[in-house]
Amino acid sequence: MPEVAALISYNESRFQPHRRSSAHAVGWWQLVPATARENGLKLWPKDERTDITLSTQAAARYLDMIGQ
Repeated sequence: MPEVAALISYNESRFQPHRRSSAHAVGWWQLVPATARENGLKLWPKDERTDITLSTQAAARYLDMIGQ
């Protein structure tokens, strides 16, 4: 993932992994539940959107998908 992509995460969450939006987006990349699940993250028993490695991998898959 390009370094400039880190700016997306900063803009979304200010690098606060437990930040929650009114649309129920959570984590470093502010993924909503459906997008998180579609990109391989589990929301229970631990919300993987708050895991830096797993959520970044999911965000990379999502950004690659929408960039095609």
